[in-house]
Amino acid sequence: MLPTLLLLIQLATAQEQGTRVDYLPAEPWPVGQRLFVAGHEVNLRAAASTDAPVVRELDLGAPVVVKALLADDVEVGGRTDRWYAVEVEGAGVQGALFGGVLTPARVELDLDQDGEDEVVVLTWGWERNSVVRIREPSIQGAAAVTQLDLGPTHDIDGPQELMFLLTTTAEQTGIPLLKVHLPGREMCGSGTRTRYLSYRTAKTATLGDLREAIEEHHWADAPVYDYVELSFEPKARAVTARQVTYNGEDDEQISVTRKVLRDGVFEAVAPTGTHPD
Repeated sequence: MLPTLLLLIQLATAQEQGTRVDYLPAEPWPVGQRLFVAGHEVNLRAAASTDAPVVRELDLGAPVVVKALLADDVEVGGRTDRWYAVEVEGAGVQGALFGGVLTPARVELDLDQDGEDEVVVLTWGWERNSVVRIREPSIQGAAAVTQLDLGPTHDIDGPQELMFLLTTTAEQTGIPLLKVHLPGREMCGSGTRTRYLSYRTAKTATLGDLREAIEEHHWADAPVYDYVELSFEPKARAVTARQVTYNGEDDEQISVTRKVLRDGVFEAVAPTGTHPD
């Protein structure tokens, strides 16, 4: 049987180490909360309206500090959220931002190992879809950003509304990876999923490819269960995926597959020669 206690420990560990992102926080962000702009070239408004004058454009990942809640739940473009008065950190500029363009999840790290840190955010799209966006600081304008839409995740009680952003190092997984952890409300609903994402570029100051490298999941509806556990081999840039499936009739099936990293994705068939990563 699938060890439920182990699953709970794994979920707690992800929550402790990652940055939590709610689709809509139960309570408004408090005054003094540090958040980040989840879109690129986002308009900072003079008031809580999409018709208000633009104070300035903000880049993806720009840090802001909440100064006040300007309006309770309102709808903008089909999404319900709140407007906040914010101050752009380090600039002394204030204005209004809709909550849908804010996130607590931002990291800076050299994902493509080209010597320059990228800016990464995890956010919710307007359709309750999980979205990861990356900005290359040395590139100007809209061409500086790429994104990967991980799509919506439906749980037993409706759409998923909670996720966590984590990262790995090359020493842990062969190359630096992003981890998007999606914990379900119930293990017999969507279960839990952890999606590992890679970002690779050909050279410095070039926007690269953001893609899913591999996925881990746990699902159980006693006595049936299915899970995939990953064991990374960083020096070999490989991973062993162990999948266990039990149908409740004493028929437990176990498969073990070794996958090798190629072009940012772990593939079941090892390529010949040296790895391009």
